[in-house]
Parts: sequence; C-alpha cells; structure tokens
Amino acid sequence: DNSIVLYPNPSVKELIVKVESKDFNKYEIYNILGSLIAKGEIASQDSLSIDVSSYVSGNYFIKMVKTNGEWVTGQFIKK
Repeated sequence: DNSIVLYPNPSVKELIVKVESKDFNKYEIYNILGSLIAKGEIASQDSLSIDVSSYVSGNYFIKMVKTNGEWVTGQFIKK
C-alpha cells in the first residue's frame, strides 16, 4: 500500500509519519514554494519521527520515496 499518515497535524515540535509499506527508503520535505528544506534516509520501519521545531510556521509537503522510485506526498502544517 502507498498510504502515509502524518500526525500531529498541525505540528509544533515533531512530525510522525506512519507508512503502510516498509518499501519507503527516503523522504524529502519541501516548503510551500517548492524548495527542498530537508531530506533523510529511512530504515525499514512502520513510522518515522521528524524534528520540525526549527521550521518556520507554514505549510509543507513531504515526499516519501520507495526503493523502486515510486513516491507519495503528504501535506502538513508547522504551527
């Protein structure tokens, strides 16, 4: 499955990304202007915790990338 769940949304300090598939191996976070502001590798796991405390308040997109190149995006708000 390609679904992801982001919580809490809006986030203040930490964003939890819950994934249905263990095939995701990296993530990228973009601001509303489309600029890449963070990226990282993911071990095979059900959820990921990302520190967003230093982000400016606003809307962000997270792109979760699978090992086969497929990707899924989600949107979250930083309070």
